[in-house]
Amino acid sequence: MKLTSTIPALILLTSLLFGSFSTEAFANKKNKPASKPASTEKSKKVAPKKQVVKKKKPPENALDWIPADIAFYRAALRNREQVEIVLNSRAWAKLCEMPICREYARLLSHPMTQATLRIGKSKLAEAQPATGQVETILNDPQVQRLIEFLIDICSDEVFVYGDRGFVNLVDMLQEINLASLNSMLEGKPNADVAVLRAIAQNADHLAVPNLVMGLRIRDRHLAAEQLGKLELMLGMACWTQPELNGRMRREQIDGANYLTFNLDSRLFFKPKTDLRIEGLDKQKAALLRKKIEDLKLTIALGIKGDYLLLSLGPSTDGLAMLNMPGKKKQSKRLIDRVEMRPVRDMKGCRLTSICYRSREFNRALYASNRYAAAIARRLDAGIASANFDKDTKIRLQTEAAALRKDIESLRRKPGALVKVCLMSERGMESYCFDRSQHPWLKGYKPLGLLEHVGGRPLLMKSFRATFTVAQYDMATKWLARSYDLFEDRVLWNIDPAWRKSCRLTVALLRPILRQIDRVNRQVLIPTLQDGQIMFLINEDGPAFVTDTTAAERLQEVFTEYWTVYSDVVDALEDTRRGQRPDFNAAKPTISPCPLPEWMRLYENSAVGRTGRVVIVATSPTAVKRLLEPAPPTLGGLSTKPKHHRATVCFIDTAALASRVEPGVKQTVGRLAQQAYNGQNSAEVQKQIDLHVDTLFECVRVLHSVACERYVEKGAVVTHKMWELRDVD
Repeated sequence: MKLTSTIPALILLTSLLFGSFSTEAFANKKNKPASKPASTEKSKKVAPKKQVVKKKKPPENALDWIPADIAFYRAALRNREQVEIVLNSRAWAKLCEMPICREYARLLSHPMTQATLRIGKSKLAEAQPATGQVETILNDPQVQRLIEFLIDICSDEVFVYGDRGFVNLVDMLQEINLASLNSMLEGKPNADVAVLRAIAQNADHLAVPNLVMGLRIRDRHLAAEQLGKLELMLGMACWTQPELNGRMRREQIDGANYLTFNLDSRLFFKPKTDLRIEGLDKQKAALLRKKIEDLKLTIALGIKGDYLLLSLGPSTDGLAMLNMPGKKKQSKRLIDRVEMRPVRDMKGCRLTSICYRSREFNRALYASNRYAAAIARRLDAGIASANFDKDTKIRLQTEAAALRKDIESLRRKPGALVKVCLMSERGMESYCFDRSQHPWLKGYKPLGLLEHVGGRPLLMKSFRATFTVAQYDMATKWLARSYDLFEDRVLWNIDPAWRKSCRLTVALLRPILRQIDRVNRQVLIPTLQDGQIMFLINEDGPAFVTDTTAAERLQEVFTEYWTVYSDVVDALEDTRRGQRPDFNAAKPTISPCPLPEWMRLYENSAVGRTGRVVIVATSPTAVKRLLEPAPPTLGGLSTKPKHHRATVCFIDTAALASRVEPGVKQTVGRLAQQAYNGQNSAEVQKQIDLHVDTLFECVRVLHSVACERYVEKGAVVTHKMWELRDVD
């Protein structure tokens, strides 16, 4: 009996190992030799010009097939090409030619090393027999074919998309995370009850979403062969496991054969189990139990065209949604959406990745609103349970509601997002098109400060910040209300001596704070109304540049602040008083002057202005050089003065690496000398210099990194550029 029952298994194993099975069910029709039609000769005589039929050019990627109504889409393109570019570069060859790499390769190929490795493998195989089996499996021709297949499907294009069921799934996961966080804040050791309660309250969202993954294949015969082997392995599993019997079958979807495998929660969840959750009634617990019992998962795998498609979901609807060639009823496509217009314009470029997230999916991912609402609920509960009188509770609840409203007006409202990466002549570029609403972003004016970069800086960031009088009023309003609450509820409950000291200090500082408020409101904010600010580091050191609407009023600003500083010193009974600085220049053009001692970070720090531009730098020479307008060099970014931007960042990585290299050589050399006790110091330093030079030469392949942000056609565009230059 045992021998008879083993024969089918041996037949299946023999078929699996030697590949003696048919793969025609998964092979594409394009792989079959086309049979010559009977009417060929006749058609040649009637219409000889129509004999050659041009094949339709296949799409660059599968984006044309993706449906419009989805939650997210992500594609990685030209994967093998990118790896080959790195491996064929001169920088990689130079790394491999380093003395330490050549010495390692020489030692590895030495006969003594090979003999030692063989002995070690044999000893390891005796102690751990599984290690020898792993090596045998990896050297098996069938496994080599599998590895070749895996490399093939990941070489050109890999894409994945999920339907709108992921929005509900992310919402439920956010609620579960919030419930766990609340349980931790409340000091409850066991958060499982809170998690189960959150799942029960969001039982309507408990479902398996549709997920489809596609991989472009080059060898369809190899893919069909591996799918045939997988079918045999699953067939053996279903044959040996009674609970899996009948769950695997073939289905035809849009003219393609798919291997499907059906699972449900009854395989893992016992129907007789009763859910008992603390704080949850029996009706909701029964609903949650029914939802869990009804969960289903269908796994489908097959070949359609030049793609290997994998589908996960409650059914095969994810595959049916694809607008594959030859489909009778085509649905709306993702590429035709308004948000995807930039991708349509870039279709001729060498794209490396495409990413899309819908507005609903981004809102589900954006958890700050959810956390803010949870904090507000806890605050209201804390106020209601506090030992306050009724009027105080009403006042606090009103203040909390007003604070939530003000914070909500400053919060970003998520929208759809599209991101594209591509290879260009300079290196790599990426464009991110974010349709969220950013209250703090102001990108409809040019950044005039870029003319005062001084050529090519080491580091630079220039941006336009919006800080209006209304926002300043909001900040001061809540500062004053916070102090009133502190005075009403905290100050009266402390030691009388401390209370008297605090009130005396506040009485002394109150007129000074009023003076600061007047200077900020009437002078500083209107002067900096344009909001342009730039920080940079160049050969002369760090510098700060700003643009003002009225540079002549800076004298008043600095004078008023110095007066406030002196008044604070007097209020704190400090006898030290400094001389007020004079920032007034003789001419409104280039005119650097030294900073006062209390403001100096460097010995020769200076400030200068010309027109509306004010610059603070490490020396008068640096100020004078930056005040002279000059076209910037920002690694390929547009330097047109009328180009509207909200933010520009730049890093000269090659120059920074050259600045850091001597220090690295010195530090590594010192450590090496300590390790070798000063022996052969010249030879050791020579080897260190050789390796450090090679490493930094390869680091300088990333020549510069530049980023700009601007607003275009209702979207906030973030453009990043990585300038790459191979070694000589």
